[in-house]
Amino acid sequence: MKTKQLALLLGALGLSVLGHATTWFAGSEHRGNVNIRISGGAGVTWNCNGRECQMSGPWGNDLSLESCQNLAAQVGELRYYGNSAGRMWSAGSPALNQCNQAASRPSNRGETVWYAASHYRGKVQTQISGGAWVIWDCNGHECSMSGPWGNDLSVESCRNLAAKVGRISAYSNSAGAEWRSGSRELASCNAAAR
Repeated sequence: MKTKQLALLLGALGLSVLGHATTWFAGSEHRGNVNIRISGGAGVTWNCNGRECQMSGPWGNDLSLESCQNLAAQVGELRYYGNSAGRMWSAGSPALNQCNQAASRPSNRGETVWYAASHYRGKVQTQISGGAWVIWDCNGHECSMSGPWGNDLSVESCRNLAAKVGRISAYSNSAGAEWRSGSRELASCNAAAR
């Protein structure tokens, strides 16, 4: 009987370890919360205290260059990037240098990033609300673009993109605005899908 109880206890401990969230951290002087998309498309919130930014979640134990670049584009150059699973990119490492290239792009620093969940691959030029022309970069999971056009979502801008890439299953931005599947706004956007 004690063997069965021990086996159940070890099994429960194993499950809790598998479901445990990993914490990611990045050396940054930024203060405040930052909403970004990580590799795979999930939206996360980093909490930055002026010394370090942190976020946690069940997204494995690896470091993602895409996720690091999305953060660096919003908060500036990072001094390090790591996680509680023991992975670390230190100052001067090739991976961190590549990540920090996103921080030096003037078009990304301090601007809002828009995301559209789409299976389209390639670059797409569309007009956004207000008349400006933008380039969306689509990787087969998500299209994204950034710029100094405020923090709102525009049905007109979404419709112009859907007309070129097809149906969009979610539309959001780094300021925290989001239209999910089933929303009235996203249905209106997808009415223009090709």
